[in-house]
Amino acid sequence: MIVHANWYRFKRGERIRNAHVGSRMFLYGKSGNGTVRVNGKVFGLAPDGFLFLPWNHDISYQPEDEDPFFVGAIHLVPDYEGPAIYYVPHAEDDPFARAPNRTDAPIPNVDGIISGDFGLAPRLFHLAEYIVERFNPSPLPDSASGDHMVREEDSRMLASLFVEELSAVAKSGDAIAGPGHPSWVRMRSFVQDHLAEGISVAALAEAGGTSVATASRVFGRMAGTSPARYVQRTRMDRAESLIRTTSLSLGEIGARVGIEDPYYFSRLFKRIKGVPPSRIRRSSRPI
Repeated sequence: MIVHANWYRFKRGERIRNAHVGSRMFLYGKSGNGTVRVNGKVFGLAPDGFLFLPWNHDISYQPEDEDPFFVGAIHLVPDYEGPAIYYVPHAEDDPFARAPNRTDAPIPNVDGIISGDFGLAPRLFHLAEYIVERFNPSPLPDSASGDHMVREEDSRMLASLFVEELSAVAKSGDAIAGPGHPSWVRMRSFVQDHLAEGISVAALAEAGGTSVATASRVFGRMAGTSPARYVQRTRMDRAESLIRTTSLSLGEIGARVGIEDPYYFSRLFKRIKGVPPSRIRRSSRPI
């Protein structure tokens, strides 16, 4: 069962350590950069990178000072008996850390710490984002509150889907523990670093050290889409993050992702995300 899922944007200089996390956690980068130390081993976490961590792990977060990472996390309890309690113990002396109805269990093809990249696992990324969204839903237009309890049957169903997808990715080995196509890594980083500017396929090819034709093939293989569509999607992902986590105006956010025309920005956001940016803004409240 999934017992918790959320997004978290680290502040500059913020450091967090959780010494005994009573879950198997799926941690992934959305923007920014940094490192995490898991059971004494250090991993980089960049946009589109992910980690799947073992039961009762010890984790420390160290975001980069200039560009702190924005992450998503899903906490899974492989064997959960009894009624749902949506809570994750983060210390060994927490009573829930010793709860007999919350235990680990084998997951096919998954052992130890799994490190990977969404470039070859876009379906896993979309599933992870959907799960976090279900645990942090936008309030309905006629709802007075954004507080919605996830039903237990939904938590168990989503956990089953997630385990099945992660197991399939791990079995294929395509997205696991590999550096990815070198040109793809450089081009993806270029997109993240230049969202406020015009990004042509020629510029991407130059950043990747390859030809325009090869750049298009790499995007098709790694992202399952064209360079232009990938850039549009990445712009809207960054825009949604800014809408949810800052007080910038929609015009300012559009400019930050390279779209100066606010009307075009709103149309494009609605086409890609399915809802207008104003709806996301109304549903996102300050901490």
